[in-house]
Amino acid sequence: FILENDARSYAIGEWKFGAGRGLQTVVCMTLGTGLGCAAIVDGKPYRGDDVFGGLLGGHLSIDRNGPECVCGQRGCLELFCSSTALNLLIKTNHPDLATEADALPTFFQNLKSGIPQYLQTLHAFQDDLAIGIVNIIHAFNPGMVIIGGGVMNSAEIILPRIIEIVDRRAWTWPRGKVNIRASALGN
Repeated sequence: FILENDARSYAIGEWKFGAGRGLQTVVCMTLGTGLGCAAIVDGKPYRGDDVFGGLLGGHLSIDRNGPECVCGQRGCLELFCSSTALNLLIKTNHPDLATEADALPTFFQNLKSGIPQYLQTLHAFQDDLAIGIVNIIHAFNPGMVIIGGGVMNSAEIILPRIIEIVDRRAWTWPRGKVNIRASALGN
């Protein structure tokens, strides 16, 4: 048997059987308790010089003055964009959802219903995730970034604005835009 990191296993699955099938370089991000990240580079799982190669995308800083992370860094992406972080942001910004154990389903249902008071929170999350995706694109130059985790059950709400921001900010010339997709294999 082989033991493998869960984020890297997810990336291998999406690359072999899911949204990244047929591509040589794919980065997968999974938004859960933390923010998992893994890369397939030149058709192989990227490991770098040790077992952590490509796995620490959640620990890219997007705010040098941000909160301290358990890793010792400040303003890590996962402090803003994991499902845990989004749930906390929603409860902080929307007291009407503060008593829910998991505010994400109600939050996204309210957005689908067209309730505008939730848009500012969604935009903050999208802006932060877009910064992280641009950093990932600049580091790995993938053909696709695949985003998974339960929060992506609302990909139709989350992705369009992120794609627009990343298309503007990521330096991918002369190749063109990087595809950003929700996981094809689910959570």
